[in-house]
Amino acid sequence: MKHQIEAIRSKADCREIARRLGIKEGVGGAWHCFNATAHSNGDRNPSLLIDAKSFKCQATSCAISGGPFDLLMRKDGLSFMDAVKKVAEMVGLEVEAGSNQKSQSYTPPSRAAALRKVPQPIAQPAEEVCRLMAALWAIVKPVKPTDQMMDWLRSRRLDVGPAHYFGVRDFAPVAQDIKKLLNDQPDSTLKAAGFMTESGYPWTPLVETINGNHAFAGACFPVYHPSFPDFPMEWRWRYYVPLASKEPEKKPLKVHALCGSNRLHTLGLNRPFKASRVLICEGEMDYLTLYEVQLNCNPAFDVIALGSASSPWREEYSKVIEDASLVVFVGHRSEKAKASKADEIEASMKALWGAEKARSRCIRYEVSEKEDLNDKLKLGTFEAWLKALTDLPEWSGAGIAKSGAVTRTNEHNTAAQAAGMGV
Repeated sequence: MKHQIEAIRSKADCREIARRLGIKEGVGGAWHCFNATAHSNGDRNPSLLIDAKSFKCQATSCAISGGPFDLLMRKDGLSFMDAVKKVAEMVGLEVEAGSNQKSQSYTPPSRAAALRKVPQPIAQPAEEVCRLMAALWAIVKPVKPTDQMMDWLRSRRLDVGPAHYFGVRDFAPVAQDIKKLLNDQPDSTLKAAGFMTESGYPWTPLVETINGNHAFAGACFPVYHPSFPDFPMEWRWRYYVPLASKEPEKKPLKVHALCGSNRLHTLGLNRPFKASRVLICEGEMDYLTLYEVQLNCNPAFDVIALGSASSPWREEYSKVIEDASLVVFVGHRSEKAKASKADEIEASMKALWGAEKARSRCIRYEVSEKEDLNDKLKLGTFEAWLKALTDLPEWSGAGIAKSGAVTRTNEHNTAAQAAGMGV
C-alpha cells in the first residue's frame, strides 16, 4: 500500500488539484489562499505558492503547507485515505482493494460479541511523551477561561469554576507558546503523543487555532492517565460550534480526539475516589454536569465519563472502582446497535466481582442521546432525575440483590420514568 501511495503522489500535480478544487490563481504565479480566515484581508493579495509537488502560504498568520494529499485534507476536510483515493481518481490510478488501512465504517457488534470482548490494557506512555504533556500543562494550566468558553459553558447551564478546576482550557490565548513547544519536538514524539498523524499531518483543531482559524475554536477537556494524575496525558477538543461535514449524511463534528488509535478517552480517572458509589456516564458535557454535583455533595458519588462510545472499557477502569458498593451506568441507548456500552461494562464487572456480586452492585439507565444528563440540566429536570436515583433502595444499599443489575421493580421504573430517567 505504501508503494501505491507513493506512485499516486509522484503522478499528482498540486497545481492541477488546486484548479479542480476551485482555488483562484492570481497574477504573478501566486494563488489566493483558501484558508481565508487566517488573513485579515481575506488574502486579497495572493500569498499561496503552489508548484507541482507542494504548496505553502507565505503569510505568517497562516503558513499552511504540504503536498497533494494535504491540499485536499486542508481544503475539503478529507481524511488521509479519502484524500489518497481522490487524488488517485484525478490522476487516473486506482487504489487496490484489500488495503490494510482501517475502514472508517463501523459495524456494531452483536451482544454476545460485546460480552466476550476482552478489555485492552492501558499502555504506559513513553518518557518523552510524559515530558511533553507536562510541559504543555505548564503552559495551559495558568490560562483563565476566555469569554467564549464562559459563554459556551453557561449556554449548557454549567458553572465555569468546576470546569476550570477540573482542567478544561481554551488553548487559543497561548496558541503561539504551544506552537513553539511542539516545533521543538521530533516527529516521533508528536506522533506518539497524538499531535501528528502517522502520515505527518498535525492535529487539525490545534493547528487551525494556531493559524487563527476561529471556526475551530473550542474547549479542551483533559484526560488523565491513572499512573500520572498531576497532568493530562490526553486532550479532547470540544468545538464551541460543531463543524459541518462536507458529506450531508454525516452529523456535524462536535469533538476531536488526539491522532492515532488506542487513545485513552475516559475522564475522571485522576481524582481520588472518596465515595462508595460511582456514576459512569457518556460524554464530556454529562461528566461536567455530574462533576459539579460531585463537588457540592460532600461527595455522594464519584464520576467517570466515557469520552468515546467506541473506546473500549478496560480492565484498569474496573479495578479503579472495584471497592464501590454501587456502580450506576447512565448511557445512550442506540436504536441501531445490537449491544450497548453497558453490556461491556457489566461483563467486565462480572469478570472482576463474579456474576452474583455484579448483579448486587450494578444498575444501568439507558436514555436516548437527545435526553442525556446535560439536556436534562438545560430543561430543568436534572434535579428530579438525581433525586429519583438517590431515593431508590439500591442507593442506600437496601434491596440491591432483589432488584439486580438491569431489572428493576415496576415501582422503581415508574419513579424513574416520572423523572425522565429512562428504563
